[in-house]
Amino acid sequence: MILGTFSITIVLVFHEASMKVLFLFLSLRASILRDVALAMNYLHAKDKIHMDLKSHNLLVTDDWKVKVC
Repeated sequence: MILGTFSITIVLVFHEASMKVLFLFLSLRASILRDVALAMNYLHAKDKIHMDLKSHNLLVTDDWKVKVC
């Protein structure tokens, strides 16, 4: 399940029509940045350029893994 889009410091989670703001720990922020860096490295290794990397193009799974879309 995809939680939503996020900025590096907060996550917006929509649950039962209410919005909750969660503050991310430094270790979780580092993990998110690592996931994005690995995804971009993968794309560049395939000679692809994303051209629109921003927080709205990052999806977060239930286990806090980030998918670049």
